Amino acid sequence: MIKTIFILLTSSVVSSLASFLTQMYIAKSFSPNSFGEFNSAISLVMLLTPLISMGVDGYLLKYYMENKGEIKFFNFQSVRYFFLTLAPCYILYIQLSSSYGFLFFIIVLSQAIINIAVAHSQIRFRFKMVSVLLAAQPIARLMGVVLLLIFNFLTPEKIYYLYSLISLCLFFLSLAFLIRINNNDISGAEQEVTLWTFVKNAYPFGLSVFFHLIYFQSDIFILNKLYSSEYAGYYSVAFTILISAYIVPSVIYQKFLLPKVHYINVNEHGKERGLFNNGFKVMFLLGSIGTLFFYGFSRDLIILIFDEQYINAVNFLKILSFCVFFRYLSSNAGVFLVTENLISIKNKYMALCAVLNLVLNIIFIPKYGAYAAALTTVLTEIVLCLLFHYGVNKYKFNIFN
Repeated sequence: MIKTIFILLTSSVVSSLASFLTQMYIAKSFSPNSFGEFNSAISLVMLLTPLISMGVDGYLLKYYMENKGEIKFFNFQSVRYFFLTLAPCYILYIQLSSSYGFLFFIIVLSQAIINIAVAHSQIRFRFKMVSVLLAAQPIARLMGVVLLLIFNFLTPEKIYYLYSLISLCLFFLSLAFLIRINNNDISGAEQEVTLWTFVKNAYPFGLSVFFHLIYFQSDIFILNKLYSSEYAGYYSVAFTILISAYIVPSVIYQKFLLPKVHYINVNEHGKERGLFNNGFKVMFLLGSIGTLFFYGFSRDLIILIFDEQYINAVNFLKILSFCVFFRYLSSNAGVFLVTENLISIKNKYMALCAVLNLVLNIIFIPKYGAYAAALTTVLTEIVLCLLFHYGVNKYKFNIFN
C-alpha cells in the first residue's frame, strides 16, 4: 500500500511540477493580459471535458466491483455514449470559445480518453500505468515549451499548436491502450444494459466532476470575460500555486483509495468508519500546515517563481490559501459519497456550491474583480466541506438518524 501511494505521489509530484514549470515559463514570456486570455481558454477546455462520456470513468470503478470484473457490455455502451455526447459538447465549445480556435477542442477529446484509460488502469490496480497516463501530458507540454523557449518561438499561436499536437498524439496512444487492455474482456457474464440505462447510471458521476470544475475553474473564465484579462492573469498565477497544495489529497483519495473504497463498501463494510476517522485526523493536520505555509510565504513564492510583474497576485494567494484546509477535509468525506447510491446526494451538494459560486462571481466580479473570485472560492470550499461532512455522517454512517 505504502509503495503504491509513493509511486502515485511521485508521479503526481512530477506531473504537477511539469505543469507548474510550464505555467511559469508561459507566464514569464507573456504579459499578464495574454496569460489571462490563455488560461481562460484552458479553463473552458477543462470545464467541457467532463461532458464527453459524462461519468464513464467514475461509473466504471463502481460497475467493475459490482460485476466482478465483467465489463463487455459496459465497454460497448461507453463507445456509443462517447459519440452521443460529442456533438453537443463541440457546439457548446464553439459558442463559448473566442481567440483560441477549434483545434483546442482536441484537448477536450484527449483529456476525456485519458481519464477513461486511467479508470481502466485503476480497476485492475495497475497504478504504474495510472502514473504514466497522468504524467505523459504535462511532461510533453513542458518539453515542448522549453524547446520553443530555446528557439525563441514561444508565442500564443505556437503554444496553441503545440498543445493541440500533443493532445492529438495522446488521444491515439490512449485509445490504443484502451483497445489493448480490453481485448480479453469477451465473456460478457454481466447483465446486459441498454444505452439509456447506462447513461442514467453513468452521468451522475460526471456531474460531480462538472460541478467541481465550475466552482474550481470558472472564475478565471468569468474574470477574463467580465472584468479584465490582466487580472485573470494575476489570479491564474495565484491559482497555479494553490493547486500544488492539492496533490496529496488527490493522490490519496482519487487515484489510490477510490477503487479500494468501492471494494471495502462491497466486501468489508465495517471498515469504512475507521477509514473515515483516521483520514479526518490526517487531513486536518496536513490541511492546517498547508494553509499556514501558503499564507505565510505567498509573497516569496510569487516573486521567486513568477517575478515582480505578478506581484499583484500576492493578496489573491493569501485569500485562496484558506481553501487548502477545507479542501483536504472535503476530500476525506467526499470519497465515501460515491459508494452505494450516495452519488446523487454528493451531486446535490456540489450543484448547490456550483450555483452559489457562479451567482456570486457573476454579481461581484464585474465590480470587485479577482478579490471577489478569491473570496467566493473560499466561501464555496467552506460550504462544500460542511455539506460533505453532514452528508457522510447522515447518509453513510447514520449519525443523525
